[in-house]
Amino acid sequence: MDSDGVWRIDRLDAGECREMGLTVRVPRTDVNFVSHQSVRGEGFVRTYRDYTTSRVPALLTNHVHVSSDQMQISASANVKILGEEGTSLSQRTHGSGDYEDREDLRFLSANKSIRLDRSMIADYHKIAFPLPRNGQIGISSLWSEEERARNGITNTTFQAAYRHSTLLDCESKIDLDKNESRVDIVSDFQGRAHFGVLKRPFNSSSGGGDINSVEDYAGDFRARESHRDVGQGLRADRSVSGNGYVARDALMGERQRSHESGTGSYRCEERIDTISNFMSKDLEASFSPESLMVTPRTPLRISGKWAEGMWSRGPSSFIGEEYSEASRLKKRATALSLREMESSADFSGTARFEAAYERDYGRNGSMQVQQSEKLMGDYVVTRKILISGASLFDHPHLNITKDGWLVKDGWQGRDVVVYTITVTNDGNAALGPLFLQDLFPPGARFINATLRPNQLGQNSSNWTLLHLSIGDTVRIGIDLDVENCDGDIINRAVVAGNCSAGLAVARNLSIIDRAWLGGCYPPVEPGKMGCACLEEDGNETEYFDPVRANWEAEGKDNCPLGCPALEDAHKSAMD
Repeated sequence: MDSDGVWRIDRLDAGECREMGLTVRVPRTDVNFVSHQSVRGEGFVRTYRDYTTSRVPALLTNHVHVSSDQMQISASANVKILGEEGTSLSQRTHGSGDYEDREDLRFLSANKSIRLDRSMIADYHKIAFPLPRNGQIGISSLWSEEERARNGITNTTFQAAYRHSTLLDCESKIDLDKNESRVDIVSDFQGRAHFGVLKRPFNSSSGGGDINSVEDYAGDFRARESHRDVGQGLRADRSVSGNGYVARDALMGERQRSHESGTGSYRCEERIDTISNFMSKDLEASFSPESLMVTPRTPLRISGKWAEGMWSRGPSSFIGEEYSEASRLKKRATALSLREMESSADFSGTARFEAAYERDYGRNGSMQVQQSEKLMGDYVVTRKILISGASLFDHPHLNITKDGWLVKDGWQGRDVVVYTITVTNDGNAALGPLFLQDLFPPGARFINATLRPNQLGQNSSNWTLLHLSIGDTVRIGIDLDVENCDGDIINRAVVAGNCSAGLAVARNLSIIDRAWLGGCYPPVEPGKMGCACLEEDGNETEYFDPVRANWEAEGKDNCPLGCPALEDAHKSAMD
C-alpha cells in the first residue's frame, strides 16, 4: 500500500489472483461526565434523565474499489462489532407544588461507573398559571418519582418508585461499576411506593437461582433501604415504619423466602445475606383498615389482616414458619443458615410451624424427621430448630484449602492466577462472624473476586462472613495478576471464626512452582504449568513440579495431568 492508501498493481494476467490483508482498529471513545445541580421553586415539574455505559452492537462496512483502463468494479464486506454490557441509570419525576432538588453525578465509561448522590423534597398542591386577558390555567398533579439502576456486568437491577404522593422527602446514593453495585435510600412519603431488586445468575435460564425482592407500600411511611451487590451474592438491610398497606416478598433462589403483608400499623427491621444464607427480622404489626387518596378526588380503601412467613430449604432439610389472619403480630426471628432458625412471637391469629429432614443412605436405610404444628388464637411462642451437619471434630474447627491455576490473559497476554478459596466448618459448633484474609504473593496485583472484599489492600484482601453452620462450606474465587512475580508463586490465606467455646483458626499455604531447572523437556507456556491436581499435607498445599512431571504421558495442552483449557480456568472459580 502506498502512502495515499492505494494499492497499485502493474499487471494482472488472466486467471491471476492477488490477495491483500487489512487490519483495522476500531477507535474506542471514553466519556467522563460530571454534573452538579440544584433546583428550588414552586410550580409544575417534569424531568427525565438517562445514563448508560453499555455499548450497543454496531456494523462496520468496508468498501473496496478497483479500477483499470478497461473497467471499474467494487465490493464490500460487513463486520459486526459486538456490544458490551455496562451500567445504566434512569430517573423520572413529575408533579405540582413546592419542589427542591440537589444532585451530584459522576459518570465514567472507562470503568463502567455511575455515581449519584441526590436529595429531593416535594410537597403537593394545586397551582395556577396566568394567561392573557386575565385568564388562568390550573394544574394539579400528585408527585411521582422513579429511579432505576442496572448493572449488566453483575446482572443486577434496582428500582425505587413513588406514585400518587402528597409529600415526598427522599435521599438516594447509587454507586455502580464493573465490580459491584450499592444502593442506599432514605425516604419519607405519603402515597404509594415500590422497591425492587433482581439479581440473576448468568448460567441460569430457568430463573431458579434468581434473588428477587419486591416491596409495595401505600400510606404514610418512612423507609431506609440498603442493598449491596457483592458479585456472587446480595446483602440487604431495611428498616420501615408507618401506617397503611404493606406487601413484601423476598425470594433467594429456591433456598430461602421472607414475606409479610397486611394493613395497619407496621414496623420492621430486616437483614439478609445470601452469601451465608443469613436472615434476621424484627417485626411488629397491628391490623386496621386504611384509606389512601390516589387522585385528588379518588380514595383507595384497603383492609387485610397480617400474614407473615420465613422458610429455609437445604438439600435434605426444611425449616419454616407462617402466620396468617393476625390482628396483631410481634416477632423476632433469625435464620443463621439453611439448617438453623430461632424465633419468638406474640400473636393473635393462626400460626403454622414445620421442620423436616430426610436422607437416603442406600442399602443402609434412610433417616427421616418431620414436625408440623398449627396454632389458632392468642399465643406466645419461642422456637429454636437446629439440623446439624456432619462434624469431623469434637471441638470448634475450620478447614481452608486453596486451588489455583496459572493462565494467560487472552486480552493483554499477562500471567494471571485463578484461585478458589474453600472454607469448611468441620467442627462441632456454628461459627460467626468469620474473618478471612488472603495474602498476595510479592509483586501480585488484585484483579477481581467472585465475592467483593470488605477491605482491599495493596498486598491482601479481607472478607467478613456473618455465619457458617456445622458442615457448611463457602467458596470464593479470586484472580491475581502475577506478571511481576519472580520465581515461585506463594500465596497464604488465614480464616478465623468465633463461637461461645472460643476461636477457631485455620491457615493455608499454596505454592505454584513455575521455575525450570533445565533439561530437554518440551517448551511449555507458563500459563499451562498450573494444575488443579495437588497433594495435601495438613493445611499445606503444593502443586506439581513441572520438571519431574511425566511429559511422555502428556495430555491436552502439553499438561501430563490434564489441566483445564485456559479459557475454562476462570470459570472454575465460580463452580
